[in-house]
Amino acid sequence: MRVSGLKAYRWQRWSAWALAVYFPTAVAYLAIQPVDSYERFVQMLSAPWFLIPTLLVLALLLVHMWVGVRDVLMDYLPALGYGRWLYAALSVWAVVLGLVAADLLYLLASLLSIARL
Repeated sequence: MRVSGLKAYRWQRWSAWALAVYFPTAVAYLAIQPVDSYERFVQMLSAPWFLIPTLLVLALLLVHMWVGVRDVLMDYLPALGYGRWLYAALSVWAVVLGLVAADLLYLLASLLSIARL
């Protein structure tokens, strides 16, 4: 994904805003409705009003991380000569994180489908 200047700034700010809204809301909800069993955890995650924002925030967390680290690498490391290697390593790491997130989502979906049986 090639994002530069104002677009990167917007992605960073929108993702920060979403994270700043989601996490206190989720913590407050979990303080009011504590999860004390596996069944309650599955019930909470199977509700679309909780699952969809959680998945969206996980994706935005990866975007926020990507833009932030990319900007640091582009701004502070080009003069050192190995900035491109670190950028390539970051790209590989982001793909690995995306695959791990996809695997966890598949595991979660299979657990939810087993729990419903």
